Amino acid sequence: MPEFDVALFSQPQMFTEPFGGVLSSVRASVEGFRASFVQATTRAGTDWKGEAADAHREAAKKRADAMDRLQQALANAGRVVQSGGQEMAAMVNALRQFVNSMMSAGFVVMPGGVVLPGPPHYAEATAAGPAGPAVLAAYQAVAADLSVAIRTQVVALTALDSATASALQAVLAGLATVQNLSPGVPDAAAEGFDPNTALNENRYGPLLEWTTPGRNPGDPPIVETRGTTMETYLDTTDLPETGTRGERRIPGGVNPAGYDPTVHARGHLRADTLGGSHSDPENFVTLFHRYDPGDPHINETPMREIEMRVRRVIEGRQAGVPAQNVRYRVEALGDERLPHSVRITALGDRGYRETAVIPNW
Repeated sequence: MPEFDVALFSQPQMFTEPFGGVLSSVRASVEGFRASFVQATTRAGTDWKGEAADAHREAAKKRADAMDRLQQALANAGRVVQSGGQEMAAMVNALRQFVNSMMSAGFVVMPGGVVLPGPPHYAEATAAGPAGPAVLAAYQAVAADLSVAIRTQVVALTALDSATASALQAVLAGLATVQNLSPGVPDAAAEGFDPNTALNENRYGPLLEWTTPGRNPGDPPIVETRGTTMETYLDTTDLPETGTRGERRIPGGVNPAGYDPTVHARGHLRADTLGGSHSDPENFVTLFHRYDPGDPHINETPMREIEMRVRRVIEGRQAGVPAQNVRYRVEALGDERLPHSVRITALGDRGYRETAVIPNW
């Protein structure tokens, strides 16, 4: 607000009142969201255990702290806007009253804040006869003093405007610090993922293969294969509707190496609930399956829990975790027909991450 004309016609309240109201509203929203976030994160901790859950809770604590700092920054910004705006409005009103009083006294206030004697003063000087020049000189001296007074008020108003702007910039710097606490978009390559993987694209590692002679002379050799790794980048597009698992069957000819239907499951690398293929041999390995409810083998409880949690994260249904796309990798470890364990790594776009190594027994 550097010029007299700008200062005279400015309306600081047109900025401070709406902007202050917005800041107050946003602060209230952040406060409400923080309370809901903390409550949801606490609920999530009741049924999610392990290193991934601990990491998530630590990240959630940082976000809650960041929201506290955001509330404080918004409160500071509100105070800056309110106090600075009120002071500027008072100074603008004082300047207008000063200008109006000069004009009422017959002076002319030019653009730029220069004050000159007005027609009444020239008429008075003319009527004064020989003393006219002295009368006019007196009015000119008064006008010069009034011009200085206007410039002084404009300088003070400009200084207050600059101080308010500097205070707001300091608040913005504080907000930038708060933003730096957010997880941001993770570095997929640094986490071992291929950043070029498209959404819902399956990238498989090479099949492992075993060839044995046929059971009888003249029979063709028996070839067994199993998948090794699968990497994909998941959003909601390919997730099948819940309750439709019975509509999808694994063909009888898809039997990964070492598969014995009495004790094993044909395990998906990309799970059915995550849109995995039911016919691609690269997507299957042999995993132990639970038949005894008290014996949680790999394909029934540990893997399923992670797969369902990843799905809930993608859909935005995992308590305390924002909805996000997830990079997902499954590795069947070992070079035998049955992998000795399975390693699952999940990396979300908005901070979710989880990794687990599950023995195959």
